[in-house]
Amino acid sequence: MVGRNAHHSHYGLDLNGAWNKMEVSSFYHYSRHPDDYHNFVLKGMENAHYRVMDAGGFGNSDLFLKYFYEYIKMPIIRNPNMLNKTGW
Repeated sequence: MVGRNAHHSHYGLDLNGAWNKMEVSSFYHYSRHPDDYHNFVLKGMENAHYRVMDAGGFGNSDLFLKYFYEYIKMPIIRNPNMLNKTGW
């Protein structure tokens, strides 16, 4: 899901970790993610990071993952077409 942002490194998270993966049907994930998707993920990670900072929890991976789920994973679960160009 994530590839061009370093916010995950503030929380000791590996991009290949389970936190950065979701089971999705190949019906939705059949090609490269569009740039809009990548921008969405980057903005979501930035928002999650700032929410953690606002809470005084810098480095708190559990709190970051809570907001990552809220800002990135839930919208994708609600609209899996975001994974391809038809969702934008």
